[in-house]
Amino acid sequence: MEPTWILLNFLVCVGMIQVCMAFVVLLPGVGTLLSNIWLTIMGERLLAKSGGRPSGSDIPGVNV
Repeated sequence: MEPTWILLNFLVCVGMIQVCMAFVVLLPGVGTLLSNIWLTIMGERLLAKSGGRPSGSDIPGVNV
């Protein structure tokens, strides 16, 4: 068996494992992180609005 064939098989196996890890571990982890950030910001805005004070996440003059 040629050394390049062994290297190719190793790289294919490692690549397949990395793709599976990306879809099984990383994608749900990033989704959970983004949803937690969104919930934190929206919860803070809701509490600030109900308390009658300005939200800490609003940036004044951002579109000026």
